[in-house]
Amino acid sequence: MNSCPVCGYDGLNAPPFDEEGNPSYDICNCCGYEFGFDEENFDEYRLKWLTSGTKWFNPKVQPKDWIASEQLLKIGVRLDIPDA
Repeated sequence: MNSCPVCGYDGLNAPPFDEEGNPSYDICNCCGYEFGFDEENFDEYRLKWLTSGTKWFNPKVQPKDWIASEQLLKIGVRLDIPDA
């Protein structure tokens, strides 16, 4: 599987971009980023996704035991969440 560079979801149908830099136009089922359509950079889009509550774009495929912070670690993004 292919990973989303925005949220770390490893269920993309194709790589976000091919070897020549052409977008796949695939849409991430988790964060909803469409490669080749969305104009925001990955960091900007990720921030919007995080501040909107990390809601799944396609909730039908959301794993039952899904944890956003663990998924983001797959792409090297660490959430510093204070203890509640």
